[in-house]
Order: sequence, then C-alpha cells, then structure tokens
Amino acid sequence: MNIRFLLFLCLSVITNLYAQQVEISGTIISSEDDLPVIGANILLKGQNVGTSSDFDGNYAITANIGDILQYSYLGFETQEIVIGDQKLLLVTLVPDT
Repeated sequence: MNIRFLLFLCLSVITNLYAQQVEISGTIISSEDDLPVIGANILLKGQNVGTSSDFDGNYAITANIGDILQYSYLGFETQEIVIGDQKLLLVTLVPDT
C-alpha cells in the first residue's frame, strides 16, 4: 500500500511540474514608431534557451511560470519580464539613450 501511495505522489508532483510550463507568444515593437522589431533576441535568463522574432516581430517560446524572459536588440534597452500564467505578450522596446 505504501508503494502505491508513493508512486501516486511522485506522478502527481511530476504532472504538476509539467503543467507549470506555458507556451508564450507575442510581438515585439519599437516605442519610436510602433513597427515590429525584426530579429530581436528572447532569452530565458540564466539558461541557454532562446529564440528570435520573425519578420513581423512575432515569437514563441516555452517557459516555466516564474522564469524571466529577456528581450534585447541592438540599439534598444534590454527588457525583462517575469512569466506568470499569461500566454500572449506585447513587448515594446525603448531605444538606448
């Protein structure tokens, strides 16, 4: 009986951990002209996971709730966003001063 309970507990924890991953998508635009930022970098802070925005400024990445996404592009300030349960993010990058 104890083995079954432990197995159930382990499976519950694994399922719960997996359920905290979210697929995040969105668009990155410039604050100067509201145009898409093509080729912006989106990285999970502290990890070797990332992607870049496409021709329309769109991107998609899988992250865990609580992870920090870093958005960067040459000539713009890096922006960091903590991931909650949101699935769609519109990010506006501000030019570097």
